[in-house]
Parts: sequence; structure tokens; C-alpha cells
Amino acid sequence: MKKLLFTLSISAFASSAFSLDVSNATSADNPLSLGTEFNILTSNRNNEQMEGWTDYYLYIDQPTFGGLMYSTGSRGGHANYHVYLDSANANATTSRGDPIGFNTNPDANGKRSSAAYYLESRDGTAVSLTSTADKVSLNLTSDDARSLGNTDNVVYGKRGNIFGIGNNVTFNVKALEMKGRLRSELPSSETEDSAVIVSGTLNATGDFSVLGSNLVIKSGGNVNVGGHASFTDNNGDGRSALTVENGATLAYTGTGRTMGFGAVDAAIAGTVKGSAGMYIYSGANVVVEETGAWMGKAVLIGGSFTLNGGYSDASGNAVALAMQSGTLAIGANADVSKLSAIEMRTGSFTFASDVSVDVLRTDGTDTSNATVADGFTFKANKTNFKEGSAVTLNGNYEFAEYMHNYGNLTINGSVVAGTAATAKDAIIGLAGDITIANGGSLKVVNNLVGAWGSDKATRLAKITVDGGTLSIEGNAQAINSAVSGNLTLKNGGTLKTLSGNFIGLVAGANLVADKTSKIDTQYIIFDKLNGADAPKSITLGGGNVFGGEFWALRTSGNVVALAAGEDYLFSALKFHGWCNGVPGSWNDITFDLNGANSLTIQRLWGNGTELTGGTLIFTDFVNNVVKIANLDESMVAMETFAVEGANVKLKAYDKNGLELTGGNWIIQDGYLNYIVPVPEPAEWAMILGAITLSLAIYRRRK
Repeated sequence: MKKLLFTLSISAFASSAFSLDVSNATSADNPLSLGTEFNILTSNRNNEQMEGWTDYYLYIDQPTFGGLMYSTGSRGGHANYHVYLDSANANATTSRGDPIGFNTNPDANGKRSSAAYYLESRDGTAVSLTSTADKVSLNLTSDDARSLGNTDNVVYGKRGNIFGIGNNVTFNVKALEMKGRLRSELPSSETEDSAVIVSGTLNATGDFSVLGSNLVIKSGGNVNVGGHASFTDNNGDGRSALTVENGATLAYTGTGRTMGFGAVDAAIAGTVKGSAGMYIYSGANVVVEETGAWMGKAVLIGGSFTLNGGYSDASGNAVALAMQSGTLAIGANADVSKLSAIEMRTGSFTFASDVSVDVLRTDGTDTSNATVADGFTFKANKTNFKEGSAVTLNGNYEFAEYMHNYGNLTINGSVVAGTAATAKDAIIGLAGDITIANGGSLKVVNNLVGAWGSDKATRLAKITVDGGTLSIEGNAQAINSAVSGNLTLKNGGTLKTLSGNFIGLVAGANLVADKTSKIDTQYIIFDKLNGADAPKSITLGGGNVFGGEFWALRTSGNVVALAAGEDYLFSALKFHGWCNGVPGSWNDITFDLNGANSLTIQRLWGNGTELTGGTLIFTDFVNNVVKIANLDESMVAMETFAVEGANVKLKAYDKNGLELTGGNWIIQDGYLNYIVPVPEPAEWAMILGAITLSLAIYRRRK
């Protein structure tokens, strides 16, 4: 018998609410019909019977469903309500925003009761319940009060509110908000939290929000969202929890909105799919299990994302993963074959595992600080840091093919580039700036060219080794590095190659090394770039920076600048061929002595396999500074002389920039000196006599 229930607030319901006693509806074979009214569910259980939970069976027998809610005062709580539809009434509708209601009225002790609703198909056919309300709200907040009696020994907090969508059942809403959970002082091992459990299908054409609550999508279940989907916390209820079981799907089906994960713990063993970006915000902890699949572009903004399963876009194609802040970990068995790139945005973030991807890139003019945690390595085939970007790399990185940088790159960790490079494309630097900080290292490994600067770049690269190490490790028979920009070594910075290898300075290069730095290579070669020549220079701030060979390889405009008060010793100076390959056009190297204490070159020579001409030039020249070990008096006495496969000319300028003329080159105590002859006294007398005679003849004629 139904009667109007006045004890509940009228404002909570639509036009009418009827009390429905479910005490006898305990058989699945004989469910109680609900009719079209909004029903308040009651029972005749006593307090002791309320200790446990009782199953009741109800039937939506009309196309229009009025809704229901259990009564706390009349013992409707602590019940599992199985709400049936079947083929006889397969598709019901409701206009209510709370068709399945949870009673939030507290008992005498201020506690709220719990119950569970399960929408089920009675005969296994496909059935649906559709709400036409603008939004459906599910408030799952509970303290699990068992009755309204003011009993001193009442025990609370064992089980929360449950709303279940069964197999073959579809629940359609425009928008849905679920919030609240069990507030219990008992250990979680002794309680069952509030949750929405989906074994069938939940469709929300609009927004979908989980606020401080639990959503469980069982195997075979589906949740489809057309608006914005969000998972986050709620005041008083803490974090949300999302479970997507193996075989289950959570899908964002819209086009203009997103799926956002906030303060939520998400365990994904099934599929999460989004046609737009899926954002992982601060506080989120998202784990894709090995059986799981993340299908959509993930954007990390402060959260934690662990990928142990598959990754692709919503159609199964390749897609990037964007990092703005937060932590990314990729498991050893993760399927990253469709992970096309890690896209770095403005912020700081951490890679908490080994990572392997095709491309590491910036999204645009971003300032990105990336850290690989200790014990792990980030591996990519290539990089593309765009112009205007600023990237800082901490930890260990390997870039197999090439490393392209058009922005500002700072290396605090260890970077290895070019391990799989087979062509000149193994270029580092390009038009950007790279700083290798103290403790940082950049190693270029390839068999052809590891170059900074490019003939296609709009401006030259700038690389600064500020206390770190730049090493070139390639085939000793090939040109291993082509410096086409500005390379600076300072504060103990080191530039090195493998034994027998060399550094090439090509058109426009400028290498500056301060006194504390070190260049550890056998040769420094001045060369052209793609057939074009231009001035090149190297500045050595100390005598211990470099002690190997200099080569001028068919090129001119080459300058080696020394520092005042320093002593320099170079093993050799070699000229190779004619400048630009034009016979009779001479190579040259200029040593700017700049007040150096001494300069010793142990060998001056040429390649000997082709005609070679080289001009050796000294600026700021003074005597008793320069020694060239394999020159003798007979050689330097000639304007052009031959020495070990090269034809050589000498030229010098004094401290005022004036060319030295009118004298002769000599070897004096091992030094290469320039001497202008001074007349003897008898010669001075003859000169004065000639002048006097000339003046007398001039006067007589006048």
C-alpha cells in the first residue's frame, strides 16, 4: 500500500513521492512493479535485521519511469535493489535528474545511510533507460548508517553507495555528475567504497564528471562521453578512483572538448580512447597496465603517467605524447610502436624509466626542462628543437640518427648523438645555441660528419662548452666534425676526438678556448664548406690548450690567435694543395702572436702528392719568439722555398700592423727572425759623401 511520505523534504522531489514497501520483493522471479510515480522505498526490517544487507527486486514496467529513492527513516537503507527492464519494456525514459536517488538525510547521530542500485536486464535482452534531464546527479556520499534509531552501539562505515549498470543495459544521459564516497574510520580492507560500476554501457552526450568518487568499468563495459570528461577530487571526499578492466572501454567521442585527469588514481587494464587531447593534470596518477591501451594524445601537465601497455591515437595510428610538467614512466613491455614523438612544452618534467621513441621535439617557442631519473636512458632517433625554444636536458640521452637544434639547448647530463648516422645528416647545432654545462657531456658518434652549423641555416650555430665535454667519436679516415659556427670552450671545458681523428673548421667557423680549456685531438683542419671558402679562426687562451697539428686544406683566411705571455708548442703545420683547387692560388695560415712569449712549430710540411703552395703569416711579430724546427738558413733566405712537399712563403707584420720589408729572414739561435741590414761606418761615409756631392752639383746648376 502506497502513501504520501511527508517526513521527507518536499523540495527534494518532483510533484509527488509515494512510499513503496519492498519487504516482500525478495524474489527475482516475482519483482515488484514500480509504476510511473517517484517511489520512496521502505521495509519492515527491525534494527537487528538492518545489520546485514537484503536483496530486493523491482521492475520498471512502464515506458515512463518516475524514479526511486530509499527511505532512511523507514528502513530502506542497507539494501541491494535490483531494478529490472526486459523485452516487454526494453526502453524506458525518465525526465528526472535523479532517477536513481541516494538519500543524504542524516540519522540522529549525523550519519548517512547506504544502499545499492543495479540496473539489470531481466531476460538478457538489450534494454535501456534514458534520462531527458539536462544533467543526472549521483551523490554517493555515505557514512553507512544502518538505521535511524538513536542506538549507542551502532557501527558505521562498512559499505558505501553503489550504482551498477548491468550487462546488456544502456543508461543514456545528457550530462552526468557523480560525487562522494564512503566516509569511514575503518581500514579500507574492511570496507567497500561507494562507486558507479558499469558492466553495460553508459552514454553521456554532454559533460561527464567524477568528483571525489569511484568509477569502475567492468570487462565488456563501455562509458562514452561526448562533452568534457573530468576526474578529480571533491571537498571532504578526497581523490577519485578510476578502474578500467581488461576488455572495458572509456571513450571521449566529442570533437571540441577534452578528457581531463586531476586528483585521481586511474588503473587502466582496458582501453581509454579520446578523439582530442587527454590531459593528465597535477595530482593525477594514471597507470596503463600491460593489457591496457591508451588511444589518444596524452598531455602531461603535472601528473604522473605510467605506460605499460599500448599507445596510439583514437584510430590506432601514430601520435605524439606531450610533456609540460609531471612524470612519465614507460615499462619494458609497453608497445610504443605508435608513439611518434615526445613533444616538450613549457615546464619541468621527469622521465622515470627508460624511454625509446622516434623523435624528441619542442612544440614551439617553449622553455622545457627535462630530467631522466638516475639509472635510466632516454633514447630517440632524432631531435627537432624549434627556433625560439629553450631546452635543458638532465640525465642520460641517446639520439641515434641526428640532433637538430634551432633554439637554445643546455646539456647538464650526458647526450650521445649519431650512433646510427650514415650520412652528413648527423648534424648537431644547426642554427641554434647549445651550452654544455659543468658536468654535462655531448658525444657525437658517426662515421661521417658531426657538424654544427649548416649551409641551409639562416644563422650560424653557437656552442658553448662551459665546464662540460664535447667529444667527436667517428671513423679516423673520415672528417669527424665540421665547425661552421661559434664554438667556445671555457671554465675547464673540453673538446676531444678519438686518437688519430681531427676537428675541421670550415667557412665562417670561430673557435675560442680560454686558458682553462682543453682541445684533445690530433689535427685541427681549416677547410671549405660545400666548396665555399670564408675566414675561419681559432683563439687559444693558453699554451696548454692544444699541442697538435694545424692543416690548411685548399683554403685561405685562416687565423690562429695566441695570448700574451703564453708559450705554445705545436707538433706540425701542413699546407695541402692549392687554395680552392686553383693552381697558383696559395693557402695561408696567420698566427697572431699578440704578445705571446714563444711559438714553436716542430714541423712545416705539405702533403707531397700534389702541388702545394702555402703562405705562413705572422702578425704582431717580434724577433726571438718563433721557432720552426725543420727550417734552415738556406731555405728562409729565398722568397719562396720548398720544404717537405710544400712551397712556402713567409710574411710578417709588426705591432703597428706594418708589413716587414727591406730585410731578410734568418735563423738565429733557432729563432725565425727578420733582419733589416744596418750600414757599416765606411758605408755611412760613402753615403754622406754621395749626398754632399749631389748637393754641390745642384747648387752649381742653380
